Amino acid sequence: MDKTELREKLAELDHKHWEYFTKSATNAALVQRMLPLHDFLEAEWGMYWKPYADLPEGLKNLYRKWADQFLELLSKWPGLEVLDVSSEDKAKGGQS
Repeated sequence: MDKTELREKLAELDHKHWEYFTKSATNAALVQRMLPLHDFLEAEWGMYWKPYADLPEGLKNLYRKWADQFLELLSKWPGLEVLDVSSEDKAKGGQS
């Protein structure tokens, strides 16, 4: 896996985490019989409850920024070799 692929996998993982959290929060509102909140959250977030590959490019770029921050943090870990996401790779997948 090259560094661009790693970056995309991390961005996809971040989206999956967000999707899990937002669905859980929305379901919790339903369980608590907070229907106006449930309906609001579902309307705001539901349109993005889809696979990462199907998201608009602008939203993918936001996830890529989080992936870049994660890679930067790992690169500072002593003794851990992490692929550096160069500015050339960032230009291919979105600006950070």
